[in-house]
Amino acid sequence: MNTVARPYIGMLFRCCHIYLRIYLNRDATAYVGHCPKCAAPVTLPVSPHGSRARFWSAGERAQG
Repeated sequence: MNTVARPYIGMLFRCCHIYLRIYLNRDATAYVGHCPKCAAPVTLPVSPHGSRARFWSAGERAQG
């Protein structure tokens, strides 16, 4: 059993107002995910300088 935690960040998908964890890809180059409601993709590249932020937001709130 693998007990090593996968790195993740918190992402607010503004398109559908849904919070979700997105995980670091296998190459450790970006955090990758998609909105579970509308499937809008998001890719957040890993910066060589890093960031202390653990929560991010993406997309625009749907009009209607």
